[in-house]
Amino acid sequence: MDLTRIEELTKSYKDQRQQLSEIVYELQSRIEELQEKYYSAIKESARYTKQAREKLLKEITAHPELFQDKKTYIFHGIQVGYRKQKGSFVWDDDNKVIELIKKYYPEEWQNFIRTEESILKRSLEQLDAKELKKLGISIVNDQDIPVIKEVDKELDTFVDNLLKKFENNKESKNG
Repeated sequence: MDLTRIEELTKSYKDQRQQLSEIVYELQSRIEELQEKYYSAIKESARYTKQAREKLLKEITAHPELFQDKKTYIFHGIQVGYRKQKGSFVWDDDNKVIELIKKYYPEEWQNFIRTEESILKRSLEQLDAKELKKLGISIVNDQDIPVIKEVDKELDTFVDNLLKKFENNKESKNG
């Protein structure tokens, strides 16, 4: 065997790659044409969608009493209402809280305190309000906040990516 067979197979491979490249190029050209064709309509529809979302959020915010019994509802595949915002821990003195954790949790204090003796908030999340109170910790900003959550995120992701890609393509062509 000599290199002639390898050269023949290399040519065959190159020809197949060229054919694949032409197909991909044609696909990319058609995708760009379609993007340009629908860009204005998508951009306008996205603007109207944003306005509709803002109007819905305004109504939810104006009428929290509608969500007293049940915090959220799903209408037409969209979850609306209120959800509990994750609160944050606050305390006045790290050393005092560390001392109290060690006092009330002598066997488990390492789960709540780093070796450099700072407080592990993730572990504190496991404690109830009564336990937190005896440690001198209170929770702030754990209030209900408006929520609008699309159950199916694929459309939003597709539109966002499409618009970003089109803008990047326009900038690279103009730049």
